[in-house]
Amino acid sequence: MAERVSSGARRWSAMVALWLVGVAGGLLAAFHAYGYDDPYITYRYASNIASGTGFVYNAGEQVLSTTAPLYALLLAGGRLLGLDIPLFSNAIGCIALAAGGWVFWRLGQHWQTPWAGATGAVLYPTFGLLASTLGSEMPLLLALILLGLLACAQRHYRLMAIWLALATLTRADAVLAAGAAAIYLLVNTYRSFPTDQEPLTRQRFVRRLPWGALVLFGALLLPWFVFAWAYFGEPLPVTLAAKRQQALLEGSRSFAEGVLRLARDYWAFPMQRIGVGMAGIGMVALLLRYRAWLLLVGWTVLYSVAYIVLGVSSYFWYNAPLVVGWVALAGLGVQALADGVRALIGERTGVWVGALVGAALIITLLLPQVLVLNYHRITPDTRLEIYREVGLWLHDNTPPTASVGTIEIGIIGYYARRPMIDFAGLLQPATAQQFGAASSYGDAAAWATFTYQPAYLVFIGNPSRNCCTTSAFKSSVTRCIASATRATRCRLSSTSVRGSIWWRQRNGYKGTWSNQREQ
Repeated sequence: MAERVSSGARRWSAMVALWLVGVAGGLLAAFHAYGYDDPYITYRYASNIASGTGFVYNAGEQVLSTTAPLYALLLAGGRLLGLDIPLFSNAIGCIALAAGGWVFWRLGQHWQTPWAGATGAVLYPTFGLLASTLGSEMPLLLALILLGLLACAQRHYRLMAIWLALATLTRADAVLAAGAAAIYLLVNTYRSFPTDQEPLTRQRFVRRLPWGALVLFGALLLPWFVFAWAYFGEPLPVTLAAKRQQALLEGSRSFAEGVLRLARDYWAFPMQRIGVGMAGIGMVALLLRYRAWLLLVGWTVLYSVAYIVLGVSSYFWYNAPLVVGWVALAGLGVQALADGVRALIGERTGVWVGALVGAALIITLLLPQVLVLNYHRITPDTRLEIYREVGLWLHDNTPPTASVGTIEIGIIGYYARRPMIDFAGLLQPATAQQFGAASSYGDAAAWATFTYQPAYLVFIGNPSRNCCTTSAFKSSVTRCIASATRATRCRLSSTSVRGSIWWRQRNGYKGTWSNQREQ
């Protein structure tokens, strides 16, 4: 009997593995050209590392403006092999999403909640919010964290330390996952002592803890912290302070407000309400029966609390870790209903009926996922192509040392290969200090323009509504020529857009769109 069960489990695992390989391939086919602005900051770090320029965004400026140092090194390795960085990053993301689905499956097997594991294997890699982060470090980060939590659940503590250290080097907030794993480990160590033997003492408890894993975790992180302190002057990216300052701006949305808006958006989609119901049932089942899954859900809660306390502004990729807890709860809802049906009908018939219920629920939960994935596929960020064209124009038509000021520096900066002045404060920390409740991005742009005097200014959109026409901006330069507020309509690939590129003259800034790639 045991052999038949083992053989059946292997067959199911093989089927899940094939499903995940297919999902990874399908995602890459659908999203190989997908992208948005923020990851391109890391891409430029990776390109500069590969070219020997250094671990910098702007040559000669040792500022840590990427939140993903290990990911930048990984992408730099791909660039040295001749790979296209954006495509390589998207491929990593697709594989990482499939790996995350596999971890859910393995956790379901380990904790004897197979329907929860199957639900995670299906829903996690097809979740639209996760697909929208492809190109960034988030899919790889979550895969590393999930692998670390799986190792923790299986009591492979040194392997856990390796995975979680790699996750922390990928993005520093992964240390919260290490904290959740530590809490889980402490509770399980305490509960592992038999109550009918000699009483628990502090010495016995301390000896049971896996100190070797803690030492290994610290040893893996130490080289980076030493290097970062020596090279950048601090181990954490300056973007954390910038995002906290941005949250002070009037009209800025906090992390908590962003999560609430996301929840409202999901509730507004009727098909997603079934998932809400499953997550609600899963929450009850988690507290009453399947407490082992608190490892994943607890980390999600810890992450949310930390981001609320930090007071950072809301960005959609900040919500990606919440998917882990959501999928876990939905999976537990499916598990609870399948187990309930089996218990109600009886073991012999209930097994098959419960399986049908579980499969039907997973398919029902998958359908809206597919629709959301397709929506992301057919509605890409139009700024990607526009900013690429602007960056290429700057690369082809400006001196290599000419600095460029703009508010979104990722894509433009990656393709322009010019020194960038960032009006959002991600590259020059002093700019972020201009943000406050009574200020705006226009005020920061004015300050940065006056302070750093970029040779070119790039604005996308109607200049009459942009920060470049505010009184603060005009007073920051010697003179703004009237013609500089006009924008000509040009065609960038298949997209028409209003925009302007200004260049600095002795008596001020002058310009209009000048695009040699116009069709």
